[in-house]
Amino acid sequence: MERKKSELVGLGAEAESIADSQAKDWRRSGAEALARGKEAASAAGAEAASAGASAVESLRSEIKTIQELVTRLAAQSGREAANVAAAAADRIGDVAGDLARSGANAAAAATDRAKSLGGELEGMARRNPMGVIAGAVVIGVLIGVFGRSRS
Repeated sequence: MERKKSELVGLGAEAESIADSQAKDWRRSGAEALARGKEAASAAGAEAASAGASAVESLRSEIKTIQELVTRLAAQSGREAANVAAAAADRIGDVAGDLARSGANAAAAATDRAKSLGGELEGMARRNPMGVIAGAVVIGVLIGVFGRSRS
């Protein structure tokens, strides 16, 4: 029995040794797996950070391009507005000049007509002075009648 006992103790020690060896293998492979996981996570994080930094840089570049485009458009719009304003001012100046000439011509024509009408009235008064005096009296009476009816 002693022998069986010592065999059992030997088997127990051997089993314990195998279990320890397997536990160490599992710990080692677990530690290795953990280390590989850490490395993979670290690499993925670095890759994500790099991709994020690249995306941010790309976004900054796009924003700068858009700012330059908006600046160019604003400058062009300003120039075009100035050109349109200058053309409008020229056109308004031309129209004003035409109106001034037209007004001056109309005033000259009215002056000529007034002179010719004055000349005709003067000629009538010289040819028929009594008719002119009678016409003046009739006009005066009409003005008096209309003036009283309004009061």
